[in-house]
Amino acid sequence: MLGYHLILRPWTFRWGASPTELHQAFPGDELVPNPFRVTTRSITINAPVAAIWPWLVQMGFGRASWYTYEFLEKILRLSGELGLLNPDYHQRYKAQWKLNADRLLSEYQNLGFGDIIPDGPDAEAYFTVTHLQPEKALVLYSQRHIITGIPPDLDSPNPGPYTTFSWGFYLHAIDEHKTRLVIRVRANYFPRWRLAPLVYLVAEPADFIYNYGALHGIKQRVEAN
Repeated sequence: MLGYHLILRPWTFRWGASPTELHQAFPGDELVPNPFRVTTRSITINAPVAAIWPWLVQMGFGRASWYTYEFLEKILRLSGELGLLNPDYHQRYKAQWKLNADRLLSEYQNLGFGDIIPDGPDAEAYFTVTHLQPEKALVLYSQRHIITGIPPDLDSPNPGPYTTFSWGFYLHAIDEHKTRLVIRVRANYFPRWRLAPLVYLVAEPADFIYNYGALHGIKQRVEAN
């Protein structure tokens, strides 16, 4: 545990990122002030910025998906088959889930500020597009209950455990043929210290696997096309 805390955990927070990228301020950082967790991860893609941007625009559940490891999605589907999920939710999830796209989808290329990107069936869990700078930055923001994924009722005396987080995708051209893709996550959890063990042992490792897969998934698809 000491080795994980001092060596492995910091490495997962900054995988692939240069010192400049780690300390750089990006659009959307202001969405989650005083975050419990900040991660900045990067990868070099052998393609120009213009070739990468359309792949980011079409992301979303039921759209082009998130390009990460599909076994993560299949675990959720298996949980439903085992009766661990609400049957209605499970059926809607199966009906609307799509494999990661391996091509550009023209029907999902029109994205605007304030648009909703689904992260679950019927967009019960979703992201809001808060920053959209074509071929430069795409920032998604979400506030959701830890268990249900539905936005919490903050006017309620007991909204339950929830998280707020920003998910930013940033492109920086190295030259005409190479681009840096940076993914930054800033997250807070409430009640913070009650959820800290769960975040530390489950959410953080899962977040690393998910975004590591997304970085490589985007790189693979862009370069293959």
